[in-house]
Amino acid sequence: MGAMADAKERLNTAPDAAGEELTPSALSYIELMRHHIKSENEKLFPLIDGLLTKNQQAWLLEQFEQVESQRIGAGTHEAFHKMIHDLSHVYLA
Repeated sequence: MGAMADAKERLNTAPDAAGEELTPSALSYIELMRHHIKSENEKLFPLIDGLLTKNQQAWLLEQFEQVESQRIGAGTHEAFHKMIHDLSHVYLA
């Protein structure tokens, strides 16, 4: 993450060099996140799903929705999903 922060600082002054520095770190971070998300989906969430009652799950969902609406704003989550979808058509096409 330090290399990414350093490269970000240089984006305005030396964008080509910053991009070359940022790319390997960004790709490593993407791989880390893919592994993390896969682990959550395959191990953590099924485990928790078996431990929590339906009422506890409903309460937890309400709490997440409350945080979303009060802290990041209603619709922000969906807007991020749309942005990712739109960007994937530009950069992964």
